[in-house]
Amino acid sequence: MRAGSSVTATLRDSPISNAARRSSARPPKFRRVLRRAGVPAADAVAFGDEVRDIEAARAAGITCAAVTWGYAAPEALRAHAPDFVFDRMEEVVRELTRAR
Repeated sequence: MRAGSSVTATLRDSPISNAARRSSARPPKFRRVLRRAGVPAADAVAFGDEVRDIEAARAAGITCAAVTWGYAAPEALRAHAPDFVFDRMEEVVRELTRAR
């Protein structure tokens, strides 16, 4: 097992992650998912690969993280100044474990 793999699995399999994946990344859906999970917006991080993900997270008061291996061009994501920009999954794991 690689270091950090349990963190990655936890993120991928969490109720928030699964519900957000099914949403169209609109603020009301983020808020509903947080409410159902009992997680305050201040304690959440929304990950996305599109500009609309950044905008929706901000509108919902959630810290936003952009991942550059998805849909939008990295330059487009960076132009919207998300709280975090990750180029590799390992960076996500490293940042989250550092925050503990």
